[in-house]
Amino acid sequence: MCEAVALCHREAVYHRDIKPENFIVTHLRTTGHEQHVVVKLTDFGLATRDVESADVDCGSAPYMSYGTRICCICAFPFIHIHSPA
Repeated sequence: MCEAVALCHREAVYHRDIKPENFIVTHLRTTGHEQHVVVKLTDFGLATRDVESADVDCGSAPYMSYGTRICCICAFPFIHIHSPA
């Protein structure tokens, strides 16, 4: 997963919505008993090439840092964010 994100960053692509649902994990069989895991990063709908962005309302709220979620609530008070119990 980290390698997929690092590759994007090396290519100056910033996903902005990293979450488990946006990864696909598959197995590729090779000769013998060896298996290789392939991880694919998907859903580049919010991706940007901008190094800095003023967008505070992009991403999935449950996966945002606390400070970012508070920013979203201030800017968009109609967004309801559930806190873990």
